[in-house]
Amino acid sequence: MRPYRTEHIENKVLEEVESTNDLARVLAESGCPDQTWVSARRQSHGRGRSGRSWVSEEGNLFLSVIVRVADRSRWTWIPLATTIALRNSLIQIKPDLNEELKIKWPNDLYLGSGKAAGVLCETAGEAVIVGVGANCSLAPSVPEMATRSLGVAVDELRPLFLQAFRTTMDRLQKEGTDFLVSAYHASSYFRAGDSVSWGKDEDPSSGVGIVIGLGAYAELKVSVPSPSSHAGSSSPIKSLFSEDVQRVRLRS
Repeated sequence: MRPYRTEHIENKVLEEVESTNDLARVLAESGCPDQTWVSARRQSHGRGRSGRSWVSEEGNLFLSVIVRVADRSRWTWIPLATTIALRNSLIQIKPDLNEELKIKWPNDLYLGSGKAAGVLCETAGEAVIVGVGANCSLAPSVPEMATRSLGVAVDELRPLFLQAFRTTMDRLQKEGTDFLVSAYHASSYFRAGDSVSWGKDEDPSSGVGIVIGLGAYAELKVSVPSPSSHAGSSSPIKSLFSEDVQRVRLRS
C-alpha cells in the first residue's frame, strides 16, 4: 500500500485507493478516534472475507470506519450490527426494498437471491476496522455468485449509513444485543427450520444442519442430525462462528 498522510484522508471521500480498510487501519494506528471513517469512489485492491477479491466499481459504496468499543464481548456483534445499520439506511431511501432485502448471516445483505452488500471486520490493536461494500448502482460480475444492484445513489446512502451506524453502535454499548437479535430475526435470509450447509464439500469441517437462531456471541446455532439419530431423539447443537466458516448457504 502506498503511503498516505493521515491528516488528509480521515472523514473524506477519496477518488481511488487500494483498500479503504487498509487506510482505516493506518488511521487507527495513528490514534484517530472512534467513528473516524474513510471512503473511496474506487478501490484497486478491495477484498472480502477470507482474502477474496471485492470488485470495486465506481458508483458503489466503499467505506471503512474505526470502532473503539472497550467491552470486547461486544466485538463479535459488530459485523451483524453493521449489516443491520446498512439495511436500515437503505430502507430509509427505498422503503420498497423492505420485503426483499435480507440479512444473510454473518455479514451480507441479499436482494432476493443475489448478494447486494457485504461487511468485512478486522481488528487493529484496540480497534475494529469495519469495511462496508454495497452495490448501489452496479452489480459486478463475480464467479459462482449472483449479485444484485440496490438502485440507490452512493452519495445519498453514505451519510445515512454513517448516522445509522453511529446510532446502532451507541445502542449496542448502552442496551446490549437484544435489539440486534430482534432486527436480525425480522429480516433474516436464514429462517429457523431452514436446512443449511457450510464450508466446502471436500473440507472435513463442512456439514449440514437445521437453523435454530443466534447464540450469545452472534454465532449461528444449528442442530446437526447424526447417522445414529433416531425418531424422538435430539440432535447435537453446533455453533457456527463467522471466522470459522467460509460459506453458509441454504440447501434446497
